[in-house]
Amino acid sequence: MSANETLTKENATKKLKQGMRWLTLSAVLAIASLGGWWLYSRTLKQSSNVVEVRLITVKTDTLEEPINESGILEIGDQRILKSPDNGIVEKVLVKMGDRIAIGDELILLRSPDRETKLLEHQYNTQEKELALVQQRQKIQDAEAELALKQEKLQDLLTEYRSNSETQRQQKQLEIQNQQLSIQNQRQVVILAQENFKQANEKLQQFIKEQSSDIQTQIRQKKLDIQKQQLNLENLAEKVREAELNVTESQEQMQQAEDLYERGFIAENELQRDRQEVRSNLAILRDAQLTLTTFQIDLNNSQLDLQNLEKKLSEELVTLQMNVKEKQSNLETANIQIKNQENTLNSLSISAQKIEQELEDTVSNAREEVAQAEIKLRDAKLDLSNSIIALDKHQLERQKIEQEIIARIVTAPISGKVLNIAVEPGDVVDRSKELLIIGDPNREVVKLQISTLNAAKVKPNQLARISLAGPDEEIFTGYVETVSLVANSGSSQSSGSSSSSGNATVAATVRLDSPSGSFIPGSRVSVDIILEQRENVIAVETSVVDNSGSEPFVWVRNAEGKAQKKSVKLGLEDLTNGLVEVTSGLEAGDEVILPPVDRELTEGTIVKEFKPENTNQPSENSRPASRPTRRGRRRN
Repeated sequence: MSANETLTKENATKKLKQGMRWLTLSAVLAIASLGGWWLYSRTLKQSSNVVEVRLITVKTDTLEEPINESGILEIGDQRILKSPDNGIVEKVLVKMGDRIAIGDELILLRSPDRETKLLEHQYNTQEKELALVQQRQKIQDAEAELALKQEKLQDLLTEYRSNSETQRQQKQLEIQNQQLSIQNQRQVVILAQENFKQANEKLQQFIKEQSSDIQTQIRQKKLDIQKQQLNLENLAEKVREAELNVTESQEQMQQAEDLYERGFIAENELQRDRQEVRSNLAILRDAQLTLTTFQIDLNNSQLDLQNLEKKLSEELVTLQMNVKEKQSNLETANIQIKNQENTLNSLSISAQKIEQELEDTVSNAREEVAQAEIKLRDAKLDLSNSIIALDKHQLERQKIEQEIIARIVTAPISGKVLNIAVEPGDVVDRSKELLIIGDPNREVVKLQISTLNAAKVKPNQLARISLAGPDEEIFTGYVETVSLVANSGSSQSSGSSSSSGNATVAATVRLDSPSGSFIPGSRVSVDIILEQRENVIAVETSVVDNSGSEPFVWVRNAEGKAQKKSVKLGLEDLTNGLVEVTSGLEAGDEVILPPVDRELTEGTIVKEFKPENTNQPSENSRPASRPTRRGRRRN
């Protein structure tokens, strides 16, 4: 290698090393620049992720669940007094606002028609006195008629006693003779029953014992006949087979004789065929003989069966005829005793009829006496009624005289006069309203509550009553009554906040003490407290998030980051924007009020927002006193 080539190689190596150093330095500078930019970006981004929020301290509060209704105020036992009768107002004895006690005189009424009515009563009294004299005369006539009827009855009783005894003895003798005949006939019936019983027992004994034996023999004989018939059929079949065998052997012998005449077979073969014919004929004769014998036996068995059946039938018929004969004798004896009993009944009826005729005659006389007594009692009763009617008429006259003097409307209760609707000289009738009174010591509100709210209202629940106005004053009370039935919208008598036409439930709220400022008939607002909870953990509803499967709030953890915290909710006070937290928070905890312009996520860095003007009330503070109106329970 030459010196120039070596120098060139060294220069190239130096340039390469120098280039590598510049390249390494450039890479380090680029990495440093990128790292600085990353640190700057992270710091800038971290600064932009910090969210300012308001922190609210959890406190205890009182929550309520009320419903609001409106109703009409009335004072206790408020009632309208109407005129007791048609008349003219003579004098008004009280003024509106007066205090009254039970029995106090309020209004004096007079009736011009009473004087005319009094004159009519005087004429009626004279007529009744005249009728009284006529009633006394009727009593005297009835007493005379009764005396005549009683005398006639005594005469009939004397005649009845003399004739009745003789006829009764004659009929009694005939009845005794007939009873004796009946006793004799009953002995005949008993004997006939015994004969019938013996004949029937004999028949049953025959059916049970002898008939059973004969029936067994008959069944056995029928079984033997069936066997003989089967054997006979078998023998007949054998005879037919033997006949066939004879016919075949004869045909075969005829053929053998033809062959023998032609010289085709030997004589011994012909003799053998003839011997076979004779043998078959002997077998046929034996079979026919056996068949005839079995046929004779079968006929004998059938004849024996007929004889057994005939014997059974004859004996059974004889016994049955005997039973029928005894039964006929018994029926004849029963018919005879029934005829004799009918004769006895006829005699008894005849005796009763004779006695009944005599009793009817006496009874008619007694009935006439009773009618005369009734007529006398009626006359006396009419006289008593006339006397009573006259006394009542005189009492009515006295009453009319008292009504003419004056008619006074008195106070049925102690209370206060609320309104007077009449003046002296006014003409009034029974439907005319005179005045309105009530008990000012007791004030109630009549409500018509919707059926949905009525289901929640119970007696003795707390209520707040107020009259809308610039100086609203609230009075306390309680639910006194709640109706158990709903009224249709058309039947509501007092106003309510319910929609017209919807069914409502009537309820009454009583004030704890009279307001002294409410005017009866005024419409007032009533808050019925369905439920009240004191000293419970409560937060504003705006801090509770219900978007998930269960409600939660945002809190700031120790690292200053937003974190979800699950809570369980209870009563919600919609009016004051509060909700009860039954678990998950304690008094003194701080929760985040989520900002409106940004959405919180877990891990977001938060810091408390503090307004520059410290004089403005923060969201962490609320008024100590507040009106509680509406609320509802969360599910």
